[in-house]
Amino acid sequence: AYLRECETNFNQGQGGANSHKPPRRRLDMALLDYMLAKGRFETAIQWLRDDGELANLVDVEPFETAQNVVQALRKHNLAPAIAWCDEHRAQRAKLGCTLMFQLRVQEMVEMVSAGGENVWADAIKHARKHLATSEAALADSEGLARLTRAMLACLVFGGGGGGLGGNSPAGDGAVPTQYAKLFAPERWDALIERFVNMNHALHALLPASSEPLFTAAVRAGAAALKRADGDVSNAALEDPLRDPHVAELASSLPTAKAGGTRLVCRITGTLMSGDNLPLACPSGHVYGAMGVNAVSERTVDGCFVDPITSAKYHMNDMRRVYIM
Repeated sequence: AYLRECETNFNQGQGGANSHKPPRRRLDMALLDYMLAKGRFETAIQWLRDDGELANLVDVEPFETAQNVVQALRKHNLAPAIAWCDEHRAQRAKLGCTLMFQLRVQEMVEMVSAGGENVWADAIKHARKHLATSEAALADSEGLARLTRAMLACLVFGGGGGGLGGNSPAGDGAVPTQYAKLFAPERWDALIERFVNMNHALHALLPASSEPLFTAAVRAGAAALKRADGDVSNAALEDPLRDPHVAELASSLPTAKAGGTRLVCRITGTLMSGDNLPLACPSGHVYGAMGVNAVSERTVDGCFVDPITSAKYHMNDMRRVYIM
């Protein structure tokens, strides 16, 4: 849709207010992708409602589905994530994803933590149905054995109606360190991270841990404008580094902007100075004297041929450039 819009604008020769539309669209797309990647979903949806054309340029569905699943996982609800895995079974198999296996493990952990009269039988039945026959278990039998032992320990220390750690051999309600991670709240954060990364991989998006395109573009722009001395008092009024927030962002970035202006000859690539005087052609292009002499020596009539315009000039036509 974006390419069609650019082609239409080009073919129609639109100018004036519409001539900035494709570049502005690129900025809008980068901003929208940034908000979606950072979980600012409600703001992004409102923007799309206000600008219907932008909805055709950004794929919102993967982020919308992911947002619903992530919110459910934060509430310790596994059902939406399991349904998502069932829906994308074929794609998960191609990517070698073990997310469903981890979700079923967490499901068993929650079952054991809750306790109950038949928790032992229910947990073992759950493990035989969902864990022993899963793709991850069949691919890693040794890993399954380790997990089975951990699950049996999970039953001992978390089940039997005694709650988490209710059956500790020490009688103090504590879960041994090697099994405590099964009951740790951080497991939910790990599940959310696994799901988000899988959702990005499934839709060929950048990894969630990578820097968004918008952030990279802002950093590159700030570094390009940053001065070596950091002084922006004499900078143009429209210089973004005058903004304290942008200046703070640029404070940790390398300096790309030179403190002074340097003239480099296009022909030789050397600096133009007192030993390599800048000379201007009638066309307005400026070259170093060494480059001009090198080109003129290769011509039959000793004339200088402008490498940009291919125009030929006598050496008397060249004028020295003085820079104040």
